[in-house]
Amino acid sequence: MYEFEPASPTYAISDTIVEHHLHGRDRTRADLPGGYRLTLRTRQLHGRLEAALAAPSPTGPARICTARISAHTPTPVTSRILDTVARYAPALPDARDARPPLEVVARLLTTGAPFQRPSEPGLFVRFGHAEAWLEGRRLSVTLGRPGSGLSLVLGGPWDAPSTARLTAAVLRELTEAEQLAGQVAALLQPGPWQVLSDQWHPDAALILPATRRLDPEDPLGRRISRALREVQHNLSAAQPGWDFQELIAVEGSAVALRVTPRERAVPRMVRKVVSDGAHGPDELGNTRTTFTPADLPAPPHHNPAPAAHEVSSLDLHVAPKDERYSYGVKLERGSRRHTSAGIGH
Repeated sequence: MYEFEPASPTYAISDTIVEHHLHGRDRTRADLPGGYRLTLRTRQLHGRLEAALAAPSPTGPARICTARISAHTPTPVTSRILDTVARYAPALPDARDARPPLEVVARLLTTGAPFQRPSEPGLFVRFGHAEAWLEGRRLSVTLGRPGSGLSLVLGGPWDAPSTARLTAAVLRELTEAEQLAGQVAALLQPGPWQVLSDQWHPDAALILPATRRLDPEDPLGRRISRALREVQHNLSAAQPGWDFQELIAVEGSAVALRVTPRERAVPRMVRKVVSDGAHGPDELGNTRTTFTPADLPAPPHHNPAPAAHEVSSLDLHVAPKDERYSYGVKLERGSRRHTSAGIGH
């Protein structure tokens, strides 16, 4: 059944969860491809699901995750989350990773806005109506109000990179963050575009140029700005319930288009221009145009400022002329992308 992918537990995880629910079992234990082992437990009918996932090790299966998942969580989402753990969690748990440095985790996050609450331990990450809480070896995510929405708790230990990847993946899975980007991509006419899910909110998507090739005849990006307005006009006609925000660079041209459903309260983006100069913020030279939500919480106080060469997941970086990509703006995003088929630029 798994001959085409013998070392991956992906499909076996899904099958095991479906079988557990289908037969109404209290406890299910399954050996998965690749030496993984999954144990499921439901203490009451239609109650929350408890899971323990172990990975192969020289001394036998080593537990890499424990999970408590609310009963309302769709089975496909549960399967994808446990599969994500199998792919991202360290294969050999290390007790030294029981408390990964939160400042490192915050710096590595590609989804959501990290922040801290006064007098509360750990790191919080807000992603639209979902919120994650990282404390010690535990990752807790709540969708909606506590006690009334979806929720899960995952336990490590994991190192800082694994914790950041798992946090981003779980937030996106619970909120179905890729759904809007797929809808936008399906309606786009063929052209030089890519569609990305938003870093800050699950109910937002970004339309960006698909290529990073400089147009020497249009260094300020006026052509792409006009093309984005045409895209907005066409999408508005096809989906009157969508709102659009042009992301305007310092040259006054639109470099991206943000799409949000009108019925959702999605904060708009605001532009910030910062210097990338090697000799300090007052140096004239490279600048970076960054777009962040208007309601972005203050970053963790222990989170050091990123180095000059580091950019967040949506940075529009005005680079030296010989290093520029499309229209003098360097577009960086760390997420899945949907590309609109058509002629490149």
